[in-house]
Amino acid sequence: MKTQLIALLLTLSSSLLAQSQDTNKIVEFDISGGKKVKCMVSDTGEPLPAESGPYKVSVAGMMLNREEGANDAFLIFTFGLKLSTDKLPTRITVEDVSGTKAVTLIDSKAPKVAKGSWKDDAKPLLISKETSPWLYTAEPTLKIFRITVSVKGAKDVILYQPTRYATTTKKMIVEIAE
Repeated sequence: MKTQLIALLLTLSSSLLAQSQDTNKIVEFDISGGKKVKCMVSDTGEPLPAESGPYKVSVAGMMLNREEGANDAFLIFTFGLKLSTDKLPTRITVEDVSGTKAVTLIDSKAPKVAKGSWKDDAKPLLISKETSPWLYTAEPTLKIFRITVSVKGAKDVILYQPTRYATTTKKMIVEIAE
């Protein structure tokens, strides 16, 4: 059976990456567990790539997947990091910490790094009002992802990556899925 993969990869825009550091600001966000984190955003409030030590988020997005002829469509979150170190990670986890409880999306116990980059996809999530209610809301959605990089003999590095999903994008996803 053929698979239709509709790339709605909402990545961190290269135009945002090129913005001057002078126009960026730090904003505080609520995350699961009643905690708060500070993340860098542009002067227009758009999230910028999280960066800590030798790690920088290169991708925090999603794709839409549907088997040809099937009724169900799936959302696949995808993430990537640029690494500027020779010390390879022994584990990388990605959690959605936007809600009241953290939800693990990726737990890579043997991350594959090629040419200084790591990329992985979460398990497909059925698109429905029950499994992804945030897609059906009338306002933009802000998701916060916690990316934890573990290296043998070193302290874990944690990056918090906010990602904003516009109402028009969410509506398009739901229309394609239905």
